[in-house]
Amino acid sequence: MLFQFDPIVREGVAMRVVFFYPGEEGTYVDNAKVRLHRSGIVHITGHNEDLTTSIQNCEIMWRFEFEGDSQNVRLLKPEK
Repeated sequence: MLFQFDPIVREGVAMRVVFFYPGEEGTYVDNAKVRLHRSGIVHITGHNEDLTTSIQNCEIMWRFEFEGDSQNVRLLKPEK
C-alpha cells in the first residue's frame, strides 16, 4: 500500500473536490471517495479517475450525513 505509514485524518465521500493549479483553469470531481492523510496528501477515487495531490492544490466539500431520521439544521446565534 502506498500510504501505509502515513495516518489517515479523514476518509469518506465528498460532494465535490475542486482543484486549483497555478496557471490553469480550475476543475472538479463530483461524488469522489477521499482519503486525507496527516502529511497533507489527498488520495481521490472518482468515477473515471484515481489521483493523488496535495491539500494545498484542492478544496474538499464533504458530504453531510445526519444521524437517525432527524434532518433539521439549527442555526446558532452568537452571544451578545
